[in-house]
Amino acid sequence: MSESAKRRMGAAAQLVLAIMLSGAVMAGLLLPWIGGPGIAARNATTLLEQVPEELSDAPPAGITTVLASDGVTPLTYFYDFYRVPVTIEEIPEVMQRAIVATEDVRFYQHNGLDVQGVLRALVTNAAAGSVQEGASTITQQLVKLTLLEASDSQEDRQAATEQSVARKLREARLALAVEEELSKDEILTRYLNIAYFGQGAYGIAAAAWVYFGKSIVNLTLPEAALLAGLVQSPSSFDPLVDLEAATTRRDIVLDRMESAGFVTAADAEAARVTPITLITGADPPRGCLEATIGGFFCDFLEKYLLDTLQVPPDLLKQGSLKIVSTVDIGAQAAGDQAVLNTLAMEDSVAGVFTLQEPGTGKVRALSVNRIYGADTADPRQTTVNLPTVASAGAGSTYK
Repeated sequence: MSESAKRRMGAAAQLVLAIMLSGAVMAGLLLPWIGGPGIAARNATTLLEQVPEELSDAPPAGITTVLASDGVTPLTYFYDFYRVPVTIEEIPEVMQRAIVATEDVRFYQHNGLDVQGVLRALVTNAAAGSVQEGASTITQQLVKLTLLEASDSQEDRQAATEQSVARKLREARLALAVEEELSKDEILTRYLNIAYFGQGAYGIAAAAWVYFGKSIVNLTLPEAALLAGLVQSPSSFDPLVDLEAATTRRDIVLDRMESAGFVTAADAEAARVTPITLITGADPPRGCLEATIGGFFCDFLEKYLLDTLQVPPDLLKQGSLKIVSTVDIGAQAAGDQAVLNTLAMEDSVAGVFTLQEPGTGKVRALSVNRIYGADTADPRQTTVNLPTVASAGAGSTYK
């Protein structure tokens, strides 16, 4: 028997035992694997499902950044949910250790399924009388979260979350397959980029900003422990809602880190007595309504991307794109001031200013004596892009 077949048979044994221990065994589903060595060998090639593209190739959805022509100044961001994917090098070791200690302490020892983890969770939860520890490995959780995010329909979303033997079995098989294809660092990075930490923060980088107003690279031990504790139940341990529950959960994570040998007793104790200091960071501007400058230019750009260039909406909002626009910040600010010096926002007459670069045709500024906004009760606001609509006629100024 080849080494590959032996490895797959070993994975099959782990799969069967883990599912049996979690009370999810079905003879009909498992018979092809537990019916004997010959059958197991014949089915070795089907034990591990082919890893779907979303689990092997596609990066997690991230926000798209729109910059001014200088390539530095942000105008706005396009996104459905706030996530900034990071690499394993950007995730501090203390954060890696915190999430492993609380979610899957044997992460570096198992191959996707952890029989010892199932037993430990059963004992821990039975002793506590409630769910204190999950039995799913980080790899299994990654499979579930990725399939859920990739769901295109309500039916797919239900299939990704339903409490059924079939789902648990497929997740287990995919977890084993993922471990064959990706390294531990790749799995951990993807997990920390896709996990939900509450308060609209998807991924660890967004969580560091939302709760502590800082870059992920600057997270301290007590901060990392708090964030790691959120994954199990973001709403239950939200420090912005229940600081006491969040502190208790953080200390549990610190206990597990100490027990695992990830931190010293002295460091863990110092972290426990450190009060939680929240410095909440606001989500970045979202779409043209929240653009920092040039809302009408942003609207023009968005329509150009979607209608003229035919950029798929999902790609624009979830593709982690970096778009360097043609707007000149200085010209845009000067144009805004010029139209307001001529006509007040409250004036019934709209004043517009367009600056287009000769030769290239690049639009450098679009200004209106209005706020780009959707509040119909406020006469100063409009989402009608007056400089670009046909009825605007010759009101624009070209230089």
